[in-house]
Amino acid sequence: MQILLVEDHPDRAEVMSRILRSKGFECEIAADCKGGMSAFKAGHFDLVVLDIKLPDGDGCAFLPMLTQMRPVKSIATSAWPLYQNFNRI
Repeated sequence: MQILLVEDHPDRAEVMSRILRSKGFECEIAADCKGGMSAFKAGHFDLVVLDIKLPDGDGCAFLPMLTQMRPVKSIATSAWPLYQNFNRI
């Protein structure tokens, strides 16, 4: 299985890609939407794992751009603590 990992934090991208590779997956890393789009156009990926907050865009808005080109399964990730929103209630 070919996985495109779009993650802007180098340490997180490295750890995630090591875990995926240790399970037998092939993994290509892109650091932003622009790099993710280039990689997606150039390769064939079975799965896209993307960060929601990227330096050049929103991962949730970026995914439909990919799926318009061709269908792909995806997983969205975020390190942003959700509990911060609950403090406002």
